[in-house]
Amino acid sequence: MGHSTGGQAGHLEASLWGRQAAEWWKLVAKVICRQRAKAFRSRFCGSPGDGSQGPRAAQVGVAVKGGADLGVHVVQAALDQHPEWVCVKADAKNAFNAVHREAVFEAIERDFPELWAWTDLWYGVEANLGFRLGNADGSVMRFIKLRENAQQGDPLGPPYLAAPLQAVLERVQERHLAVVVMAYLDDVHLIGPPVLAAAAYDTYLEEADLVPGGVLASHSLEFATLPHGMGLTKATR
Repeated sequence: MGHSTGGQAGHLEASLWGRQAAEWWKLVAKVICRQRAKAFRSRFCGSPGDGSQGPRAAQVGVAVKGGADLGVHVVQAALDQHPEWVCVKADAKNAFNAVHREAVFEAIERDFPELWAWTDLWYGVEANLGFRLGNADGSVMRFIKLRENAQQGDPLGPPYLAAPLQAVLERVQERHLAVVVMAYLDDVHLIGPPVLAAAAYDTYLEEADLVPGGVLASHSLEFATLPHGMGLTKATR
């Protein structure tokens, strides 16, 4: 009996320590997000780093206040100004939970080396995802090992997803200068003349397949917004 009680106390102590560590981790990650907000904006939607004057693929889902609304307005303004254009939308399937950590590490090393040590601390080893089985009276905790995705509740989850995706968007933009390339996190919008937007979409799939794990190319829905309120076409990949 005493042995059982001691074991329960040990589990409780470990659980409390884990909870405190998680709260500390999230707090520090939030501070990092605030401190690096300018760097995030510069990387994801600033001027091209090579000084070129061409169009720049923009990610408005990281460190951009009202980014979702901004994305909607950009799409609407482009279609209002060019009624003959279309907007092709690529929505990655479960991207936050599927992005491969190898892709995240490559992007962090390239774009945000100052975050490497922190990222390696939390993502350099397998994480445990906990869940309960059973009802409230007889539930038990089970854990599975995670080798992909951002950890649950990580405030740096959006940058970790956007960093590998941004390189893909920029390669698409380089090959399709007449197309507006914009994303809100994993929702990618390709806006331009129908033939050119469709070609940009094909390029996006090709480039996304090259990302470690290939998860960015796994899409559940693709939309083509037609001019003059003609509605949407839908397909699955």
